[in-house]
Amino acid sequence: MFKALILATWLLNFSQISFSQQIQRIYTGALGDSLTAGLNADAPFDQRSRNWSDGKEIDSHAVRLAKKFGVEVVSKNVSVSGSRIDSLASQTAKLLEDNYRPDYVTILIGANNICDGDLRPEELSAISKNLLLDSIQALIRANENVKIIIGAIPKINFLYELLHGDTTCQENWRSFSVCYNLLQSTKFEREKGVVRWTAYNKMQKEVAAMYPKNVKFTSRISGEIFTVEDISRIDCFHPNISGQRKLAEITWQEGWYPDLRN
Repeated sequence: MFKALILATWLLNFSQISFSQQIQRIYTGALGDSLTAGLNADAPFDQRSRNWSDGKEIDSHAVRLAKKFGVEVVSKNVSVSGSRIDSLASQTAKLLEDNYRPDYVTILIGANNICDGDLRPEELSAISKNLLLDSIQALIRANENVKIIIGAIPKINFLYELLHGDTTCQENWRSFSVCYNLLQSTKFEREKGVVRWTAYNKMQKEVAAMYPKNVKFTSRISGEIFTVEDISRIDCFHPNISGQRKLAEITWQEGWYPDLRN
């Protein structure tokens, strides 16, 4: 595998460097759950070609890297729909199999844990922190110059505010057993879910701050970024193609190589 020779210079002055003269390829990785598998983006089941991280049919991070640096991008997406944070170790190990040494990795996982509500916020954050640290450390051991994006968990309860009056969505939530604690339960349970969500994103931000040379936390997707038009009508939960494009755009602009703007 031909690895990036001077990837660290990406942070220094990438706008003035021709990476085609330094590297032949950029290797990317994607860790996560259904958001990164593109579940129900425009049809039932995973739509990996339309996911925000490395989907080839939208302006994903992988596509943007290829455009920005003019080199081939080799991507490896090991995300699994339904995954929880405890699967991060196995996903990381799978990503690094066969001496794969990614230069750029996205991580977006934890929404299913927040929806479950099995653990108190402090317990979930403590367990998840250790798992996230283990993954980051493994990625850095594989490539000391790796650039990692940790995506905030989107504001799940905002979907309730957007769609709880939609009878079709209510039926879809029941049929697919979608995030009961935040979308179908009592106000008290929904508020507890918000506490878990807030604590989890705070933990992720703190972890990212521990590795400033390698990790960026993209917080803006935790805001009220989606509209009704960005949500799949299949389950009224996952982002459709418009929503996936929005995830890609916001996390890219808040990440390592934002587009220069006047």
